[in-house]
Amino acid sequence: MMRLFHLLVAAFAIAATVTAGPVALHHGDTVGKGYAFLAGGQCVLLTAAHVIDGASEPVQVAADGFRGSVAPEQWTQDRTHDLAFATLPSAGFASCREPLEEPTWMRPFRPAATAQFQTVVRQANDRTEILRFRFDGATSREIELTTTAGRRAVEQGDSGSLITLDGRPVAILTNVQAGSPQVLAKSIDLAFALWRNSLLPVAETGPVRIAVRLDGAKVQGQENATMRAFAEERIQNERGFTLSRNPSDRACRVSLDLVNLTLGNRPNPAANQQCSQKGLLGKFGYDLCMEQRRNAPRQLYLFQGLVTATVTLPDGRMQIINLQPAGQFQQGITDQRTQQFEGIRASLADSAGTVLKRGVCGKPPAEAKAPRKR
Repeated sequence: MMRLFHLLVAAFAIAATVTAGPVALHHGDTVGKGYAFLAGGQCVLLTAAHVIDGASEPVQVAADGFRGSVAPEQWTQDRTHDLAFATLPSAGFASCREPLEEPTWMRPFRPAATAQFQTVVRQANDRTEILRFRFDGATSREIELTTTAGRRAVEQGDSGSLITLDGRPVAILTNVQAGSPQVLAKSIDLAFALWRNSLLPVAETGPVRIAVRLDGAKVQGQENATMRAFAEERIQNERGFTLSRNPSDRACRVSLDLVNLTLGNRPNPAANQQCSQKGLLGKFGYDLCMEQRRNAPRQLYLFQGLVTATVTLPDGRMQIINLQPAGQFQQGITDQRTQQFEGIRASLADSAGTVLKRGVCGKPPAEAKAPRKR
């Protein structure tokens, strides 16, 4: 099961100003790369988990004359997907110029066959070089690339580098085999979801919350890490419940599987409503009605899912529930690939919320109300 440790933010000594996003990392005999993003006034260093895994000493950071270090406990690791990040103060850290935003440009991700991917690699001596790749294929979590002929061979020490396409971040380089031009990179969409998920609040003191662990978030039987992060976020945000990532916790276990997703559309009644000058508002009401007709989309795009939820209570009792989440896409979402992504996301996240609202895992104790003043 995916395990993310809650982010620990500690002081990061800034000794000089740096001017580029790529950074070089090393601890002991291990070397790797990373990239610094700006998020909420702080820097988020993003890299591959195996680059910093096992560090018993501070990880050294080098970028354009800057030298600093990040303590092992400052890193949040997701070993399942080989991603890691640390949050640092941004003051004086000019590397943090590019904001860490939700990568909507990855939905859908359909690069042209001739697309040129690249990464800027920074060495510990501050020398930088550009490596270019061609596109081989992709899933919702990984992108397969091959180093362009004529460039130096990609090295294991390049792990953690940021892969870009047309100037936008698309992936983190995670799997490099010595002597092979083929590499694997984890989608920046997945990295963003995991980073955001790690910032979810821990359980507050006070009223007892019911612990819930998400055992699976699947699409037709296949685990989907990106959608899992959205479903976990929904669980954590449900009042009276807390998300558990500890297998030893006595938690209610929920597994979700999206068996089917149907996309459709129908005429929008608002675009065909009859307008009249009769009534209390007269011509003003007629003009307002006509304006609404002109601005309303002609079609409404809808989705309906079929989700099988398997719930296992702490005492071992199991219940299987079939859910049919449905909804309407926001105006402007007309591309079928984008609709499919948003339909899967909403179906699994809404199903997680529905399971908890129905009380299948139990009903959380009511929070104490403040006494009325007399």
